[in-house]
Amino acid sequence: MSDTSKEPPKFPDDIFTVFYDHGTDRSEAVALPVILEQFVEFLLREAMTPHDKAAVNEVLSPSGPIGSFGAKCRLAYVLGLMHQTTYQDFMLITKIRNRFAHELQVKEYSDPVIDNWMRSLHMYKIMQEISVEDLDRNSSDFDHWLRFCMQEELKSGRSTYRTIIRLYCLQMQDLLTRRSRAKKATPAEKTEKP
Repeated sequence: MSDTSKEPPKFPDDIFTVFYDHGTDRSEAVALPVILEQFVEFLLREAMTPHDKAAVNEVLSPSGPIGSFGAKCRLAYVLGLMHQTTYQDFMLITKIRNRFAHELQVKEYSDPVIDNWMRSLHMYKIMQEISVEDLDRNSSDFDHWLRFCMQEELKSGRSTYRTIIRLYCLQMQDLLTRRSRAKKATPAEKTEKP
């Protein structure tokens, strides 16, 4: 039997249904980062010594020293497992999540502090650039479709937040898949140039 603990996480098929829930802005802002946290936790588990799973579980548990999403992101960043812009965005996502979770007067993404944090996200700026990109008649249908999608997603704070989380989920899944493939590559494959 092979050890699958080093395989990228395979989430239940229904995990992403939270993107389609029709709950409140608050419930969504608190729930969506949990998916990102699971990706970050997997990165950390992969980097930690595997001989004492109980100790790893204790350290990563919610009451452990790196149990919070923010602490996990900080550790992943200082270990070089996460790019600086991703780290900065994840820390802002943590702030957004915590503001919704701990400040009862905050009910919607239109809250001025939340809106400012979302507009500060690196991924938001990328979405914004795509949405206003000048396209000429030689641009592909995909380019036009992508610009239209970004314009639509930027129309509300809710859809913007969902899209940012989705894009980071895709980025994290891609990172984990590439890391897994690199570990499985033979020495000859590791030295080959693409």
